[in-house]
Amino acid sequence: PTTLLTPDGKTLFCVWTIKHGGGCGPAARSDDGGRTWTRIDDRFPEGFRRHVNCPSIYRLVGPDGKARLWVWSQAKMRLDAKDYRDHREWGEAMPSVMSEDEGKTWKEMPALGRKFLCIMAFSSIVQLKDGSYLGLYHTGPDGIDRSPLGVLQSVSKDGGFTWSEPRTVCAVPGKDPCEPYVFRSPDGDELCCLAPLSMDNLNRLGLRVIADVSPEWHE
Repeated sequence: PTTLLTPDGKTLFCVWTIKHGGGCGPAARSDDGGRTWTRIDDRFPEGFRRHVNCPSIYRLVGPDGKARLWVWSQAKMRLDAKDYRDHREWGEAMPSVMSEDEGKTWKEMPALGRKFLCIMAFSSIVQLKDGSYLGLYHTGPDGIDRSPLGVLQSVSKDGGFTWSEPRTVCAVPGKDPCEPYVFRSPDGDELCCLAPLSMDNLNRLGLRVIADVSPEWHE
């Protein structure tokens, strides 16, 4: 499951899949900081059940000042698909659902498409100083979970609707970095990204960036 804590400090959203890497659909909301939860599956569009693997939820504020909740996932199954584990059954890459009313209602949005073939959709998104958002994720050959893996990044300047051409920012032969997580330094001037190395007993690879408006990473 992945969670989102809203700015009020007590409202939480959680989304997850049925079985490991399976179909999306389950969702819950807590209004008391996680003490109690209410299922909200029925608020999501029916098509969300065709999304598969590791849904990730974020709250992004657009240039219009409006906050929207987004849930991205790995792929969208074809209507005739029979086995979510077979990548040949996948249709669109990195589909999403979005809410413009703080999670009361949700609608499907266009998938980001083949250029965003991934193993897990954005495992980390952070807002940059210019108001845009930096998203990071990992992928393998043709979006399949096999070596060599690499970490890619993309930037959205419109609050999540469109994203720049993805580019690889971390590839370590024989190590397979995956599931990147990025966070800001205490002074706010740097970003740090940690990524497990799946071929190296889950040791972490650390990257840091000096200027966050046009992120260039250094080991």
